[in-house]
Amino acid sequence: MTNAILWLVTMQAVTIAPPPVYVPSHTYPLSTPRGPFRTVTFDVEVRGGNQLLWSGAMRVSTDAGASVDRRQSDAPAERCPSTERGYGSSERDALSLSLSMRDSPAMVVAVRGSWERRVDGGACEGGTRTISFSDTVPIAPGSVTMIKGDGGLTVTLRQR
Repeated sequence: MTNAILWLVTMQAVTIAPPPVYVPSHTYPLSTPRGPFRTVTFDVEVRGGNQLLWSGAMRVSTDAGASVDRRQSDAPAERCPSTERGYGSSERDALSLSLSMRDSPAMVVAVRGSWERRVDGGACEGGTRTISFSDTVPIAPGSVTMIKGDGGLTVTLRQR
C-alpha cells in the first residue's frame, strides 16, 4: 500500500510538455522548373475484337492523368453442376485504362490498359483471360492513334 501511494505521489509531480509545433523556416523550390500547363482531351474507343468495351472522353494534363475502371461480375445463367451451392462460378469482365501526358522534347501520352474476360464456353467452364499493355505514343493536335494489344484488344485515341 505504501509503495502504491509513493508511486501515485511521484507520478503527480511529473509533468509532460507537449511536443513542439513544427513551423518550416522556408519552402524548398522545385528541383526543375515546371513547363507550361497543357491539357489535352481524347475521344477514346476500346474494343475487344468486334465488341465495343468502352468509349468516352478522357482529359489529361501535364499535372494529372485520366483513368477508367469498369468491373462486372454476374451469376451464371444456370446452376453449375460441379460447384457446391454455386460458389466460385461467376461471369467476370473488367477493363482498366489510364492515360498520362509527359512534356518532353515532343509531347507524348503514356497509355496503360488491361482487359479481363471470361473464357468462351460460359461460367461453368470457369476461368478468365487477361490481356494488358503499356505503350507511349506521340500526340499532335487532331491526330488519331490506334494501339493494338494481343487478343484483338485495340485502343483508339482521337485528339480533339
